Amino acid sequence: MMEKKKVFIHRIDESDRLVFLNDEWITFARENWSPSLQAGDFIGEPIWKYITDADTRHLYSLLLDRIRKTQAKVTIPYRCDSPDKKRFMEMVIVPSPDYQVEFQNRIVKEEPHGEILLLRSSRPRSNRLIAICSWCKKVRLPEWLPGRGGEDHQIKWLEIEEFMPLLGPHTSISFPAVTHTACEACYEAVMKEIDSVKSTKGLNLE
Repeated sequence: MMEKKKVFIHRIDESDRLVFLNDEWITFARENWSPSLQAGDFIGEPIWKYITDADTRHLYSLLLDRIRKTQAKVTIPYRCDSPDKKRFMEMVIVPSPDYQVEFQNRIVKEEPHGEILLLRSSRPRSNRLIAICSWCKKVRLPEWLPGRGGEDHQIKWLEIEEFMPLLGPHTSISFPAVTHTACEACYEAVMKEIDSVKSTKGLNLE
């Protein structure tokens, strides 16, 4: 018998404040962020406190607005890697008539990879910054790294496993601080998904 996949659920109210976290969500947060976390650390907080970059906030804002207006659910694939494995996930966003929205997250598959020390929150950080896509986890080559963008001077994104060897001496003492954004491909993909959402009164997304 196949093991049932865990669902990590958080729910926001009509004001975008967290009102519910299931036990699986709390366990996942403790395993990946801090073992001392409690539900009370999050309940009542606006979801925007945890979505800080402009591109991702914009996409979430558009998603929530469209979903609440249409009352149609949508499924978004994304990655949420740990330091030692790739974690492919999906997020099902489900609205309710009272304008609450529930986010149901599932791990679709996991693949081991060599330890990515950049993803260990306990590692010392320098004042240098690197941007990671919130959706696919690719890394944008930073301006301070030689060869950024290649000969055509275009912004270049690499898988995190490809990016790590390029850091070389820049990690001798500390790692760059990580910020998040949306790469062009993921931004366009999520926008396309938003545009495809139809009202439950007519055609449904599914």
